[in-house]
Amino acid sequence: MRTPIRLKDMRIRPLVFLAVFILVGGAFLHADGLMQSRSLSAKIASAPGKVLYLDNSLTKITIVAVPQNEIIAQGVVEVDGPDDKYLKSFLDESKIVLEPFADGFRLRLATPRDSEDWSSWLKFFRRGQSIHFSYSARLDVQVPAQQDLHLDNSYGDIKVRGVSGKIVIRNQSGGVEVEGGGGSLDVRTSYAPTSIVDFKGPVEVEATSGEVMLKNIGGETVVRNSYRPVRFSKIGGPLTVTSQSADVTGSDVEGDCEIRSSYRTVDVRGVRGKLRVDAPSSTVKVDAVQQSVVVESSYRPVSVMNAGGEVRVTASSGSVAVDMAGGDVSVRNSYNEVRVSRVKGAVSVEGNSSLAWVQDVEGNATIVTSYRDVTVNNVGGTLDVRVNSGRVTAADIKKSATIVSSYQPVEVRRVGGSLKVEGSSSSVLAETVAGDVDVVNSYRNVVLRKTGGSISVRGSSSPIEVMEIQSVPKGGKIELITTYKPITLTLPESVEAAISAVTTYGKIRSDYPVYLKDSEKNIKIEVGKGGILVKLETSGDITIKK
Repeated sequence: MRTPIRLKDMRIRPLVFLAVFILVGGAFLHADGLMQSRSLSAKIASAPGKVLYLDNSLTKITIVAVPQNEIIAQGVVEVDGPDDKYLKSFLDESKIVLEPFADGFRLRLATPRDSEDWSSWLKFFRRGQSIHFSYSARLDVQVPAQQDLHLDNSYGDIKVRGVSGKIVIRNQSGGVEVEGGGGSLDVRTSYAPTSIVDFKGPVEVEATSGEVMLKNIGGETVVRNSYRPVRFSKIGGPLTVTSQSADVTGSDVEGDCEIRSSYRTVDVRGVRGKLRVDAPSSTVKVDAVQQSVVVESSYRPVSVMNAGGEVRVTASSGSVAVDMAGGDVSVRNSYNEVRVSRVKGAVSVEGNSSLAWVQDVEGNATIVTSYRDVTVNNVGGTLDVRVNSGRVTAADIKKSATIVSSYQPVEVRRVGGSLKVEGSSSSVLAETVAGDVDVVNSYRNVVLRKTGGSISVRGSSSPIEVMEIQSVPKGGKIELITTYKPITLTLPESVEAAISAVTTYGKIRSDYPVYLKDSEKNIKIEVGKGGILVKLETSGDITIKK
């Protein structure tokens, strides 16, 4: 928010850049003159609701709150150069102006260099012998604790302590420090740091190419800056940071938190509301957020730990790690790994050429990726994996599992429900599956152990081996069909089955007596009362074991 009342015409004059160079550069090019100084003072009675307007440049300003309803200003001007008479004349024309103005008072430290009459200033400039002149000024002000402030300065630092009013600060190329106090605070600065500590009220900061440090702020906080770090801690309300090419680091935000940055590091811990981070090409570290977390980043690592709610991460070509989330977790990534663990909700991973590692999920897990491995352990719900040319290893799935893969092995152990696998040129090993098993495969082995439901395997040129069957439900079936490769089936001792075995070119071997035979390559076996149907078909050998 801009200051509503301008104190002077700020139009750029033709010689302003020359004057600034002279005044700043002169500090480094002293002649051997004698430094001279002058102390100035002024005071005026104030009252609640009044505004103090301060307009200066090249001045170090300190404002401190005091109990009395009075504004007291003390200033010091120091000059140095080869011409003592010129220095004395300059100081003689310097003064403090403190007077009623608009809805309050105006304060400024006026010197000949501020004159609207440029011919007068050039007179001093010529007498000062060009750059052989240095200048510095300091202004110390005491104000009532509830005083409103509108401060406008440049090329000099501003410090405000203990003031609890509506405070507006504009400081070009000068630092700002605010300590204590409250009310509201609006700061605009550039090319210098801003520090705000123990302020009980909302804060808004815009710092172009300036570092920002915030600590123990009592209200909503908004920060905009670029190229320099933002650090914060103990923010008593919502926090919004919009930065460009700057590190953003902080902790302990009472409300929601939103951070936008780029090309550097975002590190946020201890947010009691929601957190959103939009930081392309940035390393992102998040820890201890009580509600949801949303992160968008690219090309750099993203880490989210201890989130109380939902977590959503979009990361292009950057590794992603999520550990301990109280809600669902959704991750989209490419060309880099995704690791998710200890999630109370469901997990969804969508990766293009991304390794996926998922563990300890209370809900369902869905994973889609390509060309990289997928590892899943301990899922409380269902598992759905679809991977192109990637190895799949899964274990301890409490409900059903569906896996679609190609060209790489699939290994699944301990599934509490049914299992469905579609593997193109993928070997399949499934062990300890409580429900039905349905496998479609080609060119690689299928091995099933310790199943507890119906079994269906359809393979093209795939060897099939089924053993250690725990049980087959009443009315269930076992159907093993492939081409050119052998089938080996081991039935449990207590099974009752009607078995049909057909081969085109191979041999059939059975531990059970054959009761019906069309030929050596087409036989039927009756075991017990024939409770389940068993169908075996291949162009290769068939072996039936007890």
